[in-house]
Amino acid sequence: MSGVTSATMEGDKIIIVGDGVDPITLTTMLRRSLGYAELLSVSSGDDKKK
Repeated sequence: MSGVTSATMEGDKIIIVGDGVDPITLTTMLRRSLGYAELLSVSSGDDKKK
């Protein structure tokens, strides 16, 4: 998917980092391939820099 710079596993969660990633499209793609996916949060990433 365009815009994704990294994807890591953290327990039973997948952390997706990128710029310009559409969360709805990403969730739909994950649901099609995994069967179940739930979007827990969306952030700009600026909060980690503070």
